[in-house]
Amino acid sequence: MNKPLYSFLFFLLSFTFYLSQSPNNLEYLFDGDVKLENTVEEIFPVGNTDNGLFVVINIKDKNYKFLIDTGASVSVLDDQTFKDIVDSKKKIIKIQDFVGNEEGKDLYYLDFKIGNNQFSNFAFTKFDMTKLFKINCIKYDGILGANVLKKLNWKYVKKEDKLFFSQTPFPYDGYNKPVQLQWYGSVPIGELKINEYKFLALIDTGYFGTIIIPEQVYIKEFSFGSHYNLVRGKANNNTIYTINGGQDIELRKETDIENLSLGNYDFSKYEVIVAEMKPNIGNRVILENGFIFNFFKNEIAFGISEEKSRFTSLPKIKICKSETNKNQIELCFFWKESANKTLKLHDQVIKIDSINTTNVDHDQYCNILDYLNSKKNQIKVTFKRGNKEFDYILN
Repeated sequence: MNKPLYSFLFFLLSFTFYLSQSPNNLEYLFDGDVKLENTVEEIFPVGNTDNGLFVVINIKDKNYKFLIDTGASVSVLDDQTFKDIVDSKKKIIKIQDFVGNEEGKDLYYLDFKIGNNQFSNFAFTKFDMTKLFKINCIKYDGILGANVLKKLNWKYVKKEDKLFFSQTPFPYDGYNKPVQLQWYGSVPIGELKINEYKFLALIDTGYFGTIIIPEQVYIKEFSFGSHYNLVRGKANNNTIYTINGGQDIELRKETDIENLSLGNYDFSKYEVIVAEMKPNIGNRVILENGFIFNFFKNEIAFGISEEKSRFTSLPKIKICKSETNKNQIELCFFWKESANKTLKLHDQVIKIDSINTTNVDHDQYCNILDYLNSKKNQIKVTFKRGNKEFDYILN
C-alpha cells in the first residue's frame, strides 16, 4: 500500500529554509573545505529512505544523525541536542520557511566528519526540532543543507541502498539523461514545464512529498516575473491544511497533469499538490529510483524505472496526536474526495486493525506509525465521533 497514514513525515511541512538576503551576498555560506580519503566514498544511509535520506556525521568525536536536505540553504543543528555548543557565532542571518515566514538566526561554523572524511569550517544555524520529533517520531540531530552538499557530487543507488560522494562527477550509466541545474543562492533549482510554460522549481530532498506547483507561477525567475495560470483544479479535491499554529493553506490534489515534465522526465503520472507555495520537487520523486547530483557540472539525473509506468500517490489521510488529549490520536488531514466523505477533522482513532488506540502514550504512538509504515495490504481504521463509531478501509 502507499503508507497513507504514517505520518507527519513532512508531508507538507518541508524543513526547507531559504535565505532572505540577496543570493549575491552569501559568500560566507560557501566557505568550507572537504578532504576525502578516496576519490569516491560510499556510505549506507541510516534507516529506511521512505523516512528520508539520513546519514551519520561525527562532531567532536560523537556521532549524530542528519537529514540530507538539498532544499535547505544552510545546514541546521537541533537546538536541544547542541544547546551547549561553544563555537562562537559569526553572523546573524535571516531565513524564510516555505511559506515565507522570516526569522533571524545565529550562524555557527563547525568541523565534522562523514566516515573518515573531513569537512571543515561549514556554516550551521540552530533550530528547536522538539515539536517535530514528537509529531513524526523520527529523531535526528540536524540537517546537512545545500551549503555542504554542493561541495561534492552525490549518487544514490536505490537497489544497493548506498550513497556515494566524490569531487569527481559520476558517469550516468544506468541513469536517465541528465538535466541542467540552476542555483538560487545556495539551493538547486530545475526548469519544470507544463505545455509551453516553463518555470523554476526547487530540487528538495527535504520535502517528503512528490511535487508542489502553484495555481500561478512567476515564469521569468524563481521569485519574480510575469504570472501565468498553470492548473485549473477540481473543487472536490480542495482542502485546507493548518500549519504553524493556525496559518491556513488551501491545497488541491491533481492527478495526470498533462505534459508536466523536467527536461526529459515525464512527471504527468504523479499526484501533485497545487498550493500557493514555491514550486518544489520532493524526495518521493528524487529517491524513487535513485539519483545523481553532479553539482560540479550543474546536472542531475534520476535512475531508470524498472516499471513500465510510474505512479506515486499522496497520502489519503493523516493521523496525529490529539490537540486536546495527549493520550489520543485523531484525524488531522484528509483530501475532500468521495472515499473520504464520511470523515471529519478531529475524528478520534480508536482502533487500527486489531490495535486498540483509545489510550496511547508517545512510545505507543510511534509504534503505531511504524506498524502503518510497514503494512503492505489494506488497513481498517475505526473512528469515533461522539457516540458514533465507524470503520474506514485504506487500500
